[in-house]
Parts: sequence; structure tokens; C-alpha cells
Amino acid sequence: MFSIVLGLMWKVIPKFHEVLTEVTEGAKFP
Repeated sequence: MFSIVLGLMWKVIPKFHEVLTEVTEGAKFP
């Protein structure tokens, strides 16, 4: 059970970080 959650986080976090980076760059360079 824990490994499944860890696996999901491993896939979701990089994508979330990618979106967060795009939003941050968009805010810096409108």
C-alpha cells in the first residue's frame, strides 16, 4: 500500500514541479 502511494508521488511531484516552474517563470516574465 505504502509503495503504491510512494510510486504515485514519484510520478506526480515532478509534473507538479514542472507546472510550478512554468507559473513562476510566467510571473517573473509576463
